[in-house]
Amino acid sequence: MVDQEYQPFGRRRLLYFLGMPDCIFCPNPADSVEHVFPQWVLDRKKLGPSRFHFGNRPERVADIDLTVKSVCGACNNGWMSDLENDAKPILQSMFGDRKISLDQNKQVVLIAWLMKIVFLNDTTRGRDAAARFYRREETLAFGKSREMPNFTMVSIGHLTDIRRAITGTQFKTTDERGTLTGLATTLTNEHLVAQIVTLSLEPEPEGPATIELTMAPGNWDSMLSRIWHPEPSQIDWPPAVSFTNSGPTAYAHLLDRFRIGQRVAPPVP
Repeated sequence: MVDQEYQPFGRRRLLYFLGMPDCIFCPNPADSVEHVFPQWVLDRKKLGPSRFHFGNRPERVADIDLTVKSVCGACNNGWMSDLENDAKPILQSMFGDRKISLDQNKQVVLIAWLMKIVFLNDTTRGRDAAARFYRREETLAFGKSREMPNFTMVSIGHLTDIRRAITGTQFKTTDERGTLTGLATTLTNEHLVAQIVTLSLEPEPEGPATIELTMAPGNWDSMLSRIWHPEPSQIDWPPAVSFTNSGPTAYAHLLDRFRIGQRVAPPVP
């Protein structure tokens, strides 16, 4: 975010007690604390202050251990733990800037890991479900069978430098079809960058539908590999062109590529 004023604050453990009666992934009580960035990711490399962006609120820079209380122990210690174990060898290669070929099985694991973080980060937007972007039926479907939300796109890229950040940008446009709302979550750790975009159209279309999304111009096909939806049979990472600190391939352009309509802020809890 090139035009933000960052407000650093002291080292602390930031813990969200959301008061949620249920786990976002199942009907059990949300009685377990979970890291947005998994602990093994934080322990892998100490990067100092991290950048966190909640909805369209001002970005915050902090050396923190960000956790949420929005899942249950059964999910946290069950399928979520299994997912971490499956994803770890894939992610270690990408974090460490090592080339990797991703077949469909590896893509499925990587997609689920990224979507899990997006759902957890979404719960930091407020105590009430109305403050969050993703609907409960979407998180429950993911918890049950790793089903992805409709109209979701997942792309991955490469950073020349090293950083850790998570940014959620919500955008909105209105045309003859109705109101299109989207959330683009950009997740970065070390040399891996991923962007997960989900769209919602109101009124909901009846039957199959295609949504054309306008974005800022850029060399996106060379800088990003799309892994959902659908998954290609195999892709090689990193893509041909990497994101940099400045210039036409600057990482900041990726954060801004969907800011093309009316800018909206999430409800204040």
